[in-house]
Amino acid sequence: MSINELCTQGAAQLAAMIRERQVTSSDVVDAYLARVKQVNPAVNAVTVTLAGSARAAAAVVDKALAAGQRLGP
Repeated sequence: MSINELCTQGAAQLAAMIRERQVTSSDVVDAYLARVKQVNPAVNAVTVTLAGSARAAAAVVDKALAAGQRLGP
């Protein structure tokens, strides 16, 4: 799935896609970080990006899901 396709999904849809293993949390984080990098020079809306923290949190979620843990509602 492309960056634009991921970034136009709602939160509930993204959660379902992650739960169903269509994409990983890391895929979603990377897509949003790429989108920020793509559009921020024109809009100057993001002043600080916590990419490392976001990627680390996504990795924890991906590992938990791979281990069979059910996360969220």
